Amino acid sequence: MSRVASGKVFYGWWVILACVGIGAYASGMFFYGLTTLFNPIIEEFGWAATATAVMFSMRSMEGGFASPAVGFLVDRFGCRGITLIGVVLSGAGAVLLSFTNALWNFYLLFAIVAIGLSFTVPIPGIAAAARWFIRKRSRAIGLVVLGPGFGGLMVPVLSWLIGAYGWRTALVVAGIGMWAIGIPLAMLIKDSPEQHGLLPDGDQPQPETPCPKNATTAPAATQYATTSEPAFTAGQVLRSRVFWLLSFGLALQSLSTYAVLGFVVPAVMRIGISPYVGALMVMFTTLASLVGRFGFGWLGDTYNKKALLVFVFALQGVGVLMLAFAGSLWQVAVFALLFGPAYGAAVTLRAAFQADYFGTRAFASIQGMLMGLITLSGVFSPIFTGWMYDTRGDYRLAFVILGLLCFAGAAPILVMKGPRMSEKALAGHAAGGKARG
Repeated sequence: MSRVASGKVFYGWWVILACVGIGAYASGMFFYGLTTLFNPIIEEFGWAATATAVMFSMRSMEGGFASPAVGFLVDRFGCRGITLIGVVLSGAGAVLLSFTNALWNFYLLFAIVAIGLSFTVPIPGIAAAARWFIRKRSRAIGLVVLGPGFGGLMVPVLSWLIGAYGWRTALVVAGIGMWAIGIPLAMLIKDSPEQHGLLPDGDQPQPETPCPKNATTAPAATQYATTSEPAFTAGQVLRSRVFWLLSFGLALQSLSTYAVLGFVVPAVMRIGISPYVGALMVMFTTLASLVGRFGFGWLGDTYNKKALLVFVFALQGVGVLMLAFAGSLWQVAVFALLFGPAYGAAVTLRAAFQADYFGTRAFASIQGMLMGLITLSGVFSPIFTGWMYDTRGDYRLAFVILGLLCFAGAAPILVMKGPRMSEKALAGHAAGGKARG
């Protein structure tokens, strides 16, 4: 029996813990933390807000283009190796970015960070959770995406580093920290329980019933029954109406996510809140998202995931509108209490929803295609928001439009029905083994 299989604690939970740690650090420094870099970079180089906002768009664009490839690579080569590549790339990109001295190499070096991020937790970590758990899948995915939520704790740290030592030194520290923390944790990730003589959720394998004496073939001494989940291929999913409705709804919801998380500090500074307090509000927002990430993950194992998705889209829309009209700190706090849990819940529910509808046969590839499409919305929304600020002098109208689009994203989700496999595909799936009891 392997060392993985012999532990008292189901090893799937150690996989989840490793993914949480990598996600927390990577997102804190290189996703949420970007908002603290925005003003220092503008002040040093004198670039326009629209030009600097391309940084946020590049993060989304690189992730969007890379996600389908990352999903394919995870299904082909496994979660651990791809995560290691992401850790090394994002750390190297951050260190190199500290030496930037022109807009063109700023974009080029930040692209390395963005590509590295796309290779870390968003796809490999969630894919690992979907493979290690079935009955507890929503809560397992909820725990994985807690990592980025905890990443908000890193934002005040990065803000302090920038204030004390400058943004260049802060980036060097962030990059080296990524290697020191991410590489050991990535080594803990295992790709699936079956590779180590285990079953999802820590269930015990059951021997097959012996064949009758007149059977033409004898079974192996012990086999692991396949699950009764759907087993769509990536090609079948691309031909599914459900996939495109889900992608469209999530794209509309993600418009406000990318823009708000990128511009919340500059936006609250416009109403007299200090940059450090603004960074604390980012931390507060991401901590509030923990309630949504795990709380709605737990609810998703019991209640209808489609209804929950529609609810959190509406909640997020209300939060964005609150930020648009905020004039004091308490109103910004209300925004965080609404927006944080809502966008956090959407991250968990969309992955669990995908696994329920399409299965895990090509989970990472399907997730890569889905994320590739929805993150392209993140290319547009930061540039749009920066342009609105440059032309109008505030962020209000941009946030109003983005909040209303979040409400609109619920419509495609509402009309979705479960996808159906063809009779040929169903027959092939059934022939692979009997359902798990």
